[in-house]
This record gives sequence, structure tokens and C-alpha cells, in this order.
Amino acid sequence: MTFGVSMSMLTTHYLTKFLDTSEIQMLVWSAIAGAGFFAAVILQLFLIRRLHTLLGIALIESIAPLVLFIPVITDPASRLLLVSVGVFFLLLAAGLHRGRAVMTNSVRIKFFLIVRPMLPKAFTGFFIFISIVVYLSYFQWSTFNENVARRLSDELVNAANPALQVWVPGISVAGTLDEFLYSVAESQLKQERGSPLELESTFHQLPVPEQAKVIAAAREQLKTVVAQAIGPVQGDESVKDIVFRALKEYTEDIRTRTDLTPFIGVGVVLLVFTTLKSLSFVMRWVIELLGLILYKVLMAVGFARITRIDAKRETIVL
Repeated sequence: MTFGVSMSMLTTHYLTKFLDTSEIQMLVWSAIAGAGFFAAVILQLFLIRRLHTLLGIALIESIAPLVLFIPVITDPASRLLLVSVGVFFLLLAAGLHRGRAVMTNSVRIKFFLIVRPMLPKAFTGFFIFISIVVYLSYFQWSTFNENVARRLSDELVNAANPALQVWVPGISVAGTLDEFLYSVAESQLKQERGSPLELESTFHQLPVPEQAKVIAAAREQLKTVVAQAIGPVQGDESVKDIVFRALKEYTEDIRTRTDLTPFIGVGVVLLVFTTLKSLSFVMRWVIELLGLILYKVLMAVGFARITRIDAKRETIVL
């Protein structure tokens, strides 16, 4: 029980550290602690005979992370955290109950046959809890670190670069706004047709120096369009700086609009939850393997053993 409680608290602790600092190693440690927590739950399923005791331990493991949120627990928004902990416990308990039912009704103790019905529900409850923590940290408790936002913004811009290069070959989001818009204007003006820019019709008839002037003029037109969309911009600003500032201002505007807050909460929770759920297949195999190794080690050192309660059925005794 102590190990499970510790792993539950460490998972949440390192996650909140990651949200505060954006240090990837904190996220890695959170994932490792999470794997340790679910491995502990698997061992408890096999080694604790009384279902009521098993569920009691699960309750303690579910509410233990609340200790980390004592400074904000009185915040009205934290009621959502309490609800998520309750959902986490109920789904974890449902998973354990299902796993225990399979174990009780099985003739032989088969590790994977018993574990696999339990993990999906436990995962779902845990992911809901994590999703709520992320939402509250970013939008309610104001603990969201700007470094995290900057990293996410930069990754978004970098991910868009290949698609932009299909439209404008050779374009790069790594430079300044002037360089970016110059590439866009040049590409559009050199197209045979289809450009929305007014200067295109005579562009190909101009000498190269004059073409450069026309491209620069078109760039200024585009810069005006950008400024109208997101506010004043400087040509020597980097594209990433401008995108980050625009996203930050947009996010702050949304956060101050109370009529949109419920929709933001649902959106963030769904985004985090679906992301974690999509990774659960790989996570399940890692956790099952870790649980199996620990299970076999405990059997090998004699901490527990499999015995028969009648001519056919097996059970585990300590």
C-alpha cells in the first residue's frame, strides 16, 4: 500500500512540476511513477485477498494526491478536482472488482487474463484526473508557465512549416516576419496566374532590381494585412515571436470571458484525455510487463505462492 500511495503522489507531483517548469525530465519522472503506481495496483489485485481491503487501499491511493493541492483546495474551482478524484476512485474500484471477479472464477491463475479486464477502467479514471489537473493548472490556478506556452507555440509553428513549403517552396518559419512575407510575396508574384496581388500583371516584364522593389512593396501589403488581423507587428520580429504573442493574447482574451470558460474546460479536458487515451495501448504493455516482472520476482523469492484450494482451482497465498 505504501508503495502505491507513494507512486500515486509522485506521479502527480512530477506532473505539476512539469506544468510549472516545462522541464521534460519532470514529465518523464511522472510517467515512470505512473507506471510504478499501476504496477502496484496489479500486485495488490493478486496479493490482497479481501475485496474490501483492496478497495480501501485503492481509495487511499486515489485521494493521496490531494495532499499536494492543499494550498488551493479551498478555491471554488477545486471542487472539480475533488469530483475527478471521486471518478478516479470509482473507475479504479470498478476495474479491481472486475479483475477480482475474473480471478475468482478462473480455474488457474493466469496473469494477463486477470490484469487486462482491470487496466482500461483504471486508466480511464486516472486520465480523467490528470486532465482535470492540467485544466485547473492552466486556466484556474494561474500556474501555467510561459515557457510551456512558448514551447507549444514553437512546436506548432515548426509543424506547420512543411505544409507551408508545399504552398511556397523554400519558405521558412525560422526567420523574421519580413523574410517570411518576402518569400510569400515573391512566390505569389512569380506564379503565372491566380495571385491575389495587384502587382502581378506587370511583374514578369520588369528587370530584376525592379522586381525586388515590387516584391518589397507586396510584402508591405501583406504586413498590413497581418497587422489588421493580430495587431501591430515589426518586420524584424521573428515569426515564432509573433505567433506566440498572438496566441498568448488570444488565450488571455478567452480566459477573461466567463461565458466561454465552460467550453474551454471541456475542450482542454477532452484534448488531454484523448491524447493520453491514444497512448494507453503502448502504456498498457509497458505496465503489464513491469507488473509481470514484479509478480514473478515475488513468487521467486517466496513472498507469495500459488496453491490449489481443491482438485482444480488455484489461488495465491502469502
